[in-house]
Amino acid sequence: MKLKMIVGISLTALAVLSFTGCASGLKYKKYGDGIPTQVGYSDFQIKDNQWRVTYTGPRDSNPELAMKFMYKRAKELCLEKGYKDFEVNSNIQSEKNNGTTYLGYGNTISNNQPVSSATVTCK
Repeated sequence: MKLKMIVGISLTALAVLSFTGCASGLKYKKYGDGIPTQVGYSDFQIKDNQWRVTYTGPRDSNPELAMKFMYKRAKELCLEKGYKDFEVNSNIQSEKNNGTTYLGYGNTISNNQPVSSATVTCK
């Protein structure tokens, strides 16, 4: 009886750790690639050496992660285009509101996503 209880608790703990590992182990990726599809970086060219770079994080994730990945994409983009450095002209932190999910028993969770966006000039 005691062994069954220990095995049950161990399996439950393993399931919880596996689930939370997926949420915290977010990979840097392009928006629309892989799963989840509505997470990742995007960019578009404004001028010859200027781009708008955005990173949308997963639901209820740390906004600092979105900013970190936005800066990573800015550096990567400028290097890809043959520049050695970049300057952030404007930086906007916002949140994409996707409503809430009802969990039952009066509990809800937010589905908001942090978004970090900047105008970047490559030098």
